[in-house]
Amino acid sequence: MEKELARQFEASRCRVAPRGHPVCPPQPGPPKDQERDAGRREEKFASSHGPCSIARKLQAAAFVALALSSIAPAAFGQATFEWSVLYGNAPLTDLNIATEAAVDSLGNIYTAARRSGSTGFYDLEVAKHDAGGSMLWSRRFDTGAAISELCSGLALAPNGDVCLAGWRHRDQTDLIAVRYDSNGAILHSTIFSGAPGPGNDAAGAVAVDAQSNMIVGGTVTDALGNTSVLLQSYSPLGVLNWETRDDLSPGHWEGCQGLVVQANGDIFAAGWLEAAADREAWIAKYSANGVRQWSRVFPGSPTVQESFTVLASDHQGGVVAGGNQAQPAGLGNWTSAGWVVRCDGGGNYLWSEVAPGGGHYYVTQDVLVDQGGVCWALHWDVSGIAFTSPSTIARISPSGVPLSSVPLPGYGSALALGNAGQVYFCAEEPGGLQGNSAALTQLDSSGAVNWRRTYASPGLSSGAIGLQLAPQSRVVLHGYSKVVGTTGSWALVAQFDIGESPEGYCGGKVNSLGCAPRVAFTGLARASSSSGFTVRIENVLNQKPSLFLYSLQGAAALPFGGGLLCVDSPVRRTAGVSSGGSPPPGLDCSGTAAIDMNAFAHGSLGGTPAPALLTAGTRVWIQAWGRDPGFTPPGDVSLSGGLSYMVLP
Repeated sequence: MEKELARQFEASRCRVAPRGHPVCPPQPGPPKDQERDAGRREEKFASSHGPCSIARKLQAAAFVALALSSIAPAAFGQATFEWSVLYGNAPLTDLNIATEAAVDSLGNIYTAARRSGSTGFYDLEVAKHDAGGSMLWSRRFDTGAAISELCSGLALAPNGDVCLAGWRHRDQTDLIAVRYDSNGAILHSTIFSGAPGPGNDAAGAVAVDAQSNMIVGGTVTDALGNTSVLLQSYSPLGVLNWETRDDLSPGHWEGCQGLVVQANGDIFAAGWLEAAADREAWIAKYSANGVRQWSRVFPGSPTVQESFTVLASDHQGGVVAGGNQAQPAGLGNWTSAGWVVRCDGGGNYLWSEVAPGGGHYYVTQDVLVDQGGVCWALHWDVSGIAFTSPSTIARISPSGVPLSSVPLPGYGSALALGNAGQVYFCAEEPGGLQGNSAALTQLDSSGAVNWRRTYASPGLSSGAIGLQLAPQSRVVLHGYSKVVGTTGSWALVAQFDIGESPEGYCGGKVNSLGCAPRVAFTGLARASSSSGFTVRIENVLNQKPSLFLYSLQGAAALPFGGGLLCVDSPVRRTAGVSSGGSPPPGLDCSGTAAIDMNAFAHGSLGGTPAPALLTAGTRVWIQAWGRDPGFTPPGDVSLSGGLSYMVLP
């Protein structure tokens, strides 16, 4: 563990990954002292962009004094910046960074921030903002002077509690687990040391189960100095339900940095283990009471260093892990490739994909799996050599076939899955002397970029570390903002309205084969374009006649044909289409009902399109209808969920 902490703090080109996990090139040697550790770890947030005038500093200070900022919405912008909050003390010199965030069903935003404490050290602070950005409360967690408390994960429990885990650090590290209720009252806190005396114990990830138990994953050191993977479960009252110390490979340094809790309570975990100069990655599955069911280590050659730092469910009982493969490149340098691996629920290896570094230092910052089983992976060049497009978003089929790879500007941090096949991406985009920007990008279900928006303010340099989807068509970014040319920063929370972008709504009808239709889209709906915006309903019966019902009036959820009619009266219809898929006589769910609504609006597909489909600003609600002979009439129909979109100029 000491070696891993040293690597995390030592590498001067290290940047903070999603969920607060640093991902750095392997470097020998422990940190010299905490002041140097903190300074090097914060290079991302304190990089100098040249001199800054006193006028700009005063301008920034006045900006923060207002606390909330907003700008007038742009017409038909698909995404509009709404407000931002900057908070923290002595921002010209002290580092204050929102490293974790979560949003509840009411749109309240909970953040975990690193706040400046005594010189060279940090405290952990949790805060709650309402959907309009007003801070409702904040709580500082400080275990003493000259000790840093750092957060590696935040999760909201089903009962509304706020669960945080991480570590505190001075001469040694101790695991911390803290729980607050939704009003900011502390319910319990744990300072955990695996053995008496100096040691290294830390949480690398946190999750919650259906009973609101807090699951903590990390590393633990025994009295002999040996480290093992640590899993703990704490009840809502703070009682330790169980603890597992799992030595996956005796003689190795071991740690957990990814957790996924399934609906039945089973737990997937992933991380790294290391002996001498050899580091390997692992994935394991544990029962709901912490008993290991299986583990799989991915060994490489002694010159290749593997690790997993992110983990996601594949929605089929298995997981996808992301990390990197690093190897020395001479003269103390390292190169690295992003790395994605999929395993099923039984521990069987299914596939892996490597994103070649090409002499750079690439890591896989985040992974997710969409409703169709496609894996999205965010790769990022930590070295910063690929300055104009240091991030890449790759799509990989359920069977491991590469589908697309899109280079993007900015130092990418995290991904989030929308409800109509789209994916959101946040980053810090370089801005030179003008300061960096916190950026939000939407990609459609094919991986193509739909739009990009940034948060920027004169004299400030900002970056997004993570993002969360929020109710009422909102996206929340969290990260930092600082005066250009200074080393300090405020914690940043910013919100965007994405209500003009396509969004799914209303539930689809499960068909007679038990398949649920999936709503997706590609392209942009434009009045000026005669093609290029396709509404897709996937996972439907093959070779069946279909058409789309749409409304310009609004959404609905009315009982109809054994499902729901999702569009309000008056209901209009498109020209007919075929679902395609497998050839007859076979019957399966390989069909896709699709229509290019730009082409339909321009009259090239037949039917009688509403003239308003060619008017910018028109809102459209649409769903697919088809035949399903597996049901008894009059319910022998298929019905998808709905998609709402706005026609752009």
